[in-house]
Amino acid sequence: MNLQEQLVSEHRTWLTGFDGQHLKSWNDLFIDNPEAALCEAAVRDIVQGFGFAVEPVADLKGQIVKGAVQRPDFRCSNGVGAFYLEVANISIAKAIEQTNLPHPQQFGSARNYAKLTKAIFAKAQGKATQCEQDLPTLLAVGTFHTAASHRAMDRLCASNLLTGEPMITWNIDTRTGASVGDTYQSTKLKYASFLKPGECSIINARTSISGILLCGFGVVPASIIGVLHPEADRPFRPELLPRIPFGEVQIDYEKHRLTAVWQGE
Repeated sequence: MNLQEQLVSEHRTWLTGFDGQHLKSWNDLFIDNPEAALCEAAVRDIVQGFGFAVEPVADLKGQIVKGAVQRPDFRCSNGVGAFYLEVANISIAKAIEQTNLPHPQQFGSARNYAKLTKAIFAKAQGKATQCEQDLPTLLAVGTFHTAASHRAMDRLCASNLLTGEPMITWNIDTRTGASVGDTYQSTKLKYASFLKPGECSIINARTSISGILLCGFGVVPASIIGVLHPEADRPFRPELLPRIPFGEVQIDYEKHRLTAVWQGE
C-alpha cells in the first residue's frame, strides 16, 4: 500500500466514527475531484498528528458535500483551545500553470518560475464568507505539485501574502524625466491576503480568516508554514501549533513600511 492509498484508507476509517453522510460526501468528492479529497485527508492527518481531536462540521441537513450552510471542513480541539479549519486545494494542473514548474519535479534544469501567491490569494477571496464562524478559523491551502510544494509555497510566498508582491521603485524628476536617488522596494498590496488600500491608509481585509496555512503535500514530510491576520475577528493563537512557523505583518505607519516577521526570529 503506497502513501496515497494509506491516507485514503485511514481517512475513510476516521470518517466511520461520525454520521455516515460524512463518509458518503467525501467518497463522492474523491470520485469527482480526488486531489481536493486527498488534500482534506492530508490536512486532517497533519492536525491529528499534532494531538488535536478533529471532527467534520459539514451541515448534513442540506445538499450533499456543500451543505445548506457553508461551514469549514473541520473543528479541531485539544485541552487548551479550539479552532476551525477550512481546506482548499490548488490542483497540480493549476500549479503548473501558475508557476511554470514541471510535475513531477525535474532536477538539473534551471527555469524561471513564479510563486503560488496569486492562487492562494484567490482561495482566500473565495473562502472569507465560509470562515465567518464562532471560533478562530484557519484556511489551509494545499497542493500535491512536487516542486511547487517547497519552491513556490515558501517564506517568500508567505511574505508576499502578508505585504503584497514587492515592486522595484524609483523616484522621477518630473522636470527632466531622470531617476532620482536609489531604487527601493514598494507595494500596492497586490495579492496581500489581509490588507488592502484604503482612501487614506491601509485597511484590513478578510478579517474572518484568522490565518492561512501553506501546505506543500508534494514533498515528504509535508512543508507547512503559516501567516496570521494582524486584526482578525477571532485571532488564532499560534502556540496551539508550535511546530508550524508563523509569519505576521508589522505596519510602521510613520515610515510607511510593511515588514513580514517570523515568530522566534
